[in-house]
Amino acid sequence: MELPSQARMLRHKAMIQCARLAFGFAGIFDTDEAKRIIEGTPEEVHIGRESNDHRPNLISAAETEAKRGMEAFKSHWLGLTNEQREIIGIVEKKRLYELSLKSESAEEAEFT
Repeated sequence: MELPSQARMLRHKAMIQCARLAFGFAGIFDTDEAKRIIEGTPEEVHIGRESNDHRPNLISAAETEAKRGMEAFKSHWLGLTNEQREIIGIVEKKRLYELSLKSESAEEAEFT
């Protein structure tokens, strides 16, 4: 008896997951998983989507919040969607986070 193609595909994916868990294998992917991994390249995640038209506005808004301090930046960042975070990128997020820390340090220095 032959299984329909979807059931066969799901069984295959389940077997791959079982092998990963049971034997601690890493790097075993089927074709569609490999394509998804390649599409979300680390470079794009790290530097952001520079060609996206919304990126300058997203960075500007995050920068404004970062200048208000760490809590304001954290609240703003958590309010963004995952897609917006990917557009900004990890490198820019680190810069904005450091800016929020500097802003907070400057505020503390004013009060002392």
